[in-house]
Amino acid sequence: MNNIFTLPISLDKSNVMQYLDRINKYSSNISEEVIINCSEVEDIDSAGIALLVELSQYKTKYKFVNLSISIQNLCHLYQISFDK
Repeated sequence: MNNIFTLPISLDKSNVMQYLDRINKYSSNISEEVIINCSEVEDIDSAGIALLVELSQYKTKYKFVNLSISIQNLCHLYQISFDK
């Protein structure tokens, strides 16, 4: 089974809860690590960053890939690390 979940172009307060629900449903049927692909994300606000932080609390379940420079910069600003 494919274990990659790709986030949308825009990840903000208007859709973050919807994507949290989708990711949880998607990953509930997968026993291995789920790759969260951030390559499509162009627009992210604090709610989107909060979603990434929430998911990162499950370090054995999710791995983030293709974080854009803007996401990396926001994470640095907020002192957030997604390293395992």
